[in-house]
Amino acid sequence: MPRKKAVETETVIVSEPVTAPVEPEKKAAPAKKPAAKRTTAKTPAAKKPAARTTSAKKSVAKETVVVEFAGKQISTDEIVAKVKETCASESTAAIKTLEVYINTDESAAYYVVNGVAEGKKIDL
Repeated sequence: MPRKKAVETETVIVSEPVTAPVEPEKKAAPAKKPAAKRTTAKTPAAKKPAARTTSAKKSVAKETVVVEFAGKQISTDEIVAKVKETCASESTAAIKTLEVYINTDESAAYYVVNGVAEGKKIDL
């Protein structure tokens, strides 16, 4: 049998810009009414046993802030309690916001209630 000759092939790549065909604009179809909903009987899901969780008790540190000046000690809780007591006796309005400023030079605490500052102070 005669042998076939080997054929050499050459690959040529030609790059051409690809453009998408332009389609004419279509008119919007009239809105369709939604199909009526079908109700199906729901089967209750199988209950899984509750996963056991271990709850670690977090200890909350008790915070105490004490101001020391001129040989005196007073906690901020005491100062706030005195301010609230003074506010309760001065007006019947409920306290929404309370800001307390401690001035150790004057041994006093100035306070602002509900955003109104009128030079109110208590002696420490």
